Amino acid sequence: MEPCFYSLIQHIQLEAPSLLAPSIILLDRLESQQAEFHHQD
Repeated sequence: MEPCFYSLIQHIQLEAPSLLAPSIILLDRLESQQAEFHHQD
């Protein structure tokens, strides 16, 4: 495995949580909004 490729993977692993957290929060909000919408019906 090439060193630069390995460091790239390390960088992604370090950055991923901060990138994933907002999208996970957005998904949770969307799901809760859909649940409320179904309750109104």
